[in-house]
Amino acid sequence: MSSIGERYLAYINHPPPRKLDLATLCSLLAAHQQAIPFENVTSFLGEPVSLEPEVLYAKLLGGRGGYCMEHQALSYAALQSLGYKCELVLARVYVGPGSDRPLAQTHGGVIVTIGEHEYLYDCGFGKDTPRIPLCITSGDEVQLVERAGRTWEYRIVEPESVREQLGRKMGCDAVTIIEMRMDGEWKPMYGLTRRPVEEVDIDAFNWYISTCPASFFTTKLCVARQVGDALVTGFARDFKRREGESVVDAQANSVEDVDFWLRKQMKLDLSDEQIARVWDKLKTLEHEETDQL
Repeated sequence: MSSIGERYLAYINHPPPRKLDLATLCSLLAAHQQAIPFENVTSFLGEPVSLEPEVLYAKLLGGRGGYCMEHQALSYAALQSLGYKCELVLARVYVGPGSDRPLAQTHGGVIVTIGEHEYLYDCGFGKDTPRIPLCITSGDEVQLVERAGRTWEYRIVEPESVREQLGRKMGCDAVTIIEMRMDGEWKPMYGLTRRPVEEVDIDAFNWYISTCPASFFTTKLCVARQVGDALVTGFARDFKRREGESVVDAQANSVEDVDFWLRKQMKLDLSDEQIARVWDKLKTLEHEETDQL
């Protein structure tokens, strides 16, 4: 039987690595983001999300996608299988709805050690998912990637540098802050918390994310996928496709619209029944202005 590393490589269409170096890690991340979308259809439809290995692999390596902890579990298992030295990490998210207190550790990624440095391999932060493995041990120098006529810029900063900006929202256990340049400004995206992380804690946070009635992922549809040079995103009933200077904005106003965006644009393997259920829930949501796209 094929290992999870072999299954992963086959699905993301990546050749077996000759070296377990940074260049290979970069190409793996790029291939992952093309092959496996970010999406929360399962939890949006009121179904718990399983991190059981074979259930997870069948989903993410079978035409669907997932949110951060699903991508984290798959990446961790696959990279370990390929021979990388890996560690799980949790994070507190700072973007999105305002709050004057720390949010739960609802984001997760994988730390990969190569030589003297550690890199964050994050495949599941929606439209703002880092496009490269981020070195978290090289100081606050700008790390950037240029792709499809667009530049993404990131930097790693110490908690003290953003403590006044974030206030209590930062949390007392944040040790590494991931920032992204958005609209010319550096904005904290999330803070990595102290390690090591026990898998049972990830199971607990995953259960909260996928089942709590107040969870972002049970109340809002959120999808993102890199399709060639295009980035397709969706939040609630609003969808967008960016490709170079071309931007298409649309709102889902029918089950046909939902089918177009989720199956044709996002290329999700969803049944007619699932598409209908997504639309039934979407049409009950109030339209709201958002910067989530």
